[in-house]
Formats: sequence, C-alpha cells, structure tokens
Amino acid sequence: ALPILVADAMKKLGVGASINPQTLNKQVQAGLDRLYQYQHPDGGWGWWQTDDSQPFMTAYVLAGLAQAKSAGYDVEQNRIDRARKWLVPEFTRSGAVKTDLRAYMAYALVLSGTDSNGKILDSVWSQRSTLTSYGKALLGLAMAQNNDSRANDLAKQLTSDAKQDEAQAWWPTDTNNLMDYYGDTTPQATAFALKLLDRVDPQSPLLPKAVLYLVNHRSEGYYWDSTQQTAMVLYGLTDY
Repeated sequence: ALPILVADAMKKLGVGASINPQTLNKQVQAGLDRLYQYQHPDGGWGWWQTDDSQPFMTAYVLAGLAQAKSAGYDVEQNRIDRARKWLVPEFTRSGAVKTDLRAYMAYALVLSGTDSNGKILDSVWSQRSTLTSYGKALLGLAMAQNNDSRANDLAKQLTSDAKQDEAQAWWPTDTNNLMDYYGDTTPQATAFALKLLDRVDPQSPLLPKAVLYLVNHRSEGYYWDSTQQTAMVLYGLTDY
C-alpha cells in the first residue's frame, strides 16, 4: 500500500513525479498477487509461504490490503475476511501477545472492518499503562479511525511523553514489541505519534519538530534502518 499512499500524497500536493499511473497500477496488482500467493490456508501470513502464520505479519498485510482497498484498488474481499478470521482469536490471546502488538492488531482490524461494539479497542485500552509510545500512537489511530474520543486522551499523553529540543521532537522507544526484538524503534514511534497528532491535534507545535527529527535521522541519507522501518516512517509522514 505504500506506493499508493506516496503517489496519492504527491498528487494532493501537486508535486511533479515520474510515477506513471499505468505502471503504478501494474505494480500494485503484482504486489497484491504476491500477497495472495503467500496467504496461508488458515488465512494468516508468516515470513514465508510455508511457515506458521504470525500475528504481526498478518496484521501488517491486513492493514496494507485495507489501505489499498480504501484507495480504490480492487482487493479480493475474501482475503481480508480470512485474515480477520485468523487474527481475531490471536488478538484475544492477550496473555500471549505483547500489548503494543495487540494495539497494532487492533489498528489492522479496525482499518479492515468495524469494531461496532468497541470490544477490541476496550481490550487494549484496559492495558494502556503497559503501552510504549509506539503502542499508544497505534491505539490512538485505531480509536480515531473508529471515531472514538479516547484518541484525544492518548494524543495528550503522547504530547506529555515527547522528548524535544529547540528544533526537534521524538518519542524514544528501545524495543520492537510488534516484531519481538530489542532495537531502536524511535523512528516508528515518532512517525505514528506524528500521524495521530496530525489527525486529532493538527495545530500541535510538535508536528514540524517531529518531522524534522525524522528527516534528520535517516541512517543511510535517503532511508532509515530497514525497509520495514522506512515504510512505517513514510506512512507516518504522508498525512502531514
């Protein structure tokens, strides 16, 4: 979904680009076909075609399919339905899944459907004291997507949690609970905090400072530490 989001942002900004619409459509369809090929018989996704389905990867793909569909692309609904059917029971295994990951799973589930009775969001909200800044931003975005006013409370918490100097703002996070490894996920946390604040508090003085931090902390000049981190950061930046 990332090429779709970037192309849409450039179109709205009136930025000239060499992105050919027909080429983009072909790339999107090729990406969808690849994801369909990798979907497991149980409805989930792992890292490979034949490994076990994994909560983060399933939520990651499900969110991408939902974003592609929202952007007007023809996504096979049964792929989304099967992924949701696999992910919901994993989400309810709260003792086995870290809270940040549950927040991301909730975000993917809300993006791809509805949480009409609020049980999914309520479940993560009840565990909010264990969320990192990354998790708070993800839960806030899920709530904003569902028109839940508690997104404003999480945005206020993130505003208080921010580290900043005269020019920059960031949300330090030293572990990736979504993918279960220790490592700096400050760029992801900052990008999603930026995305949430842009949505619920668009006049926040932290917004340009967070953008500057992200731009200044590209480890390789043009991109961030990995393709996954780069995708997450760009997703956070596009709304702003």
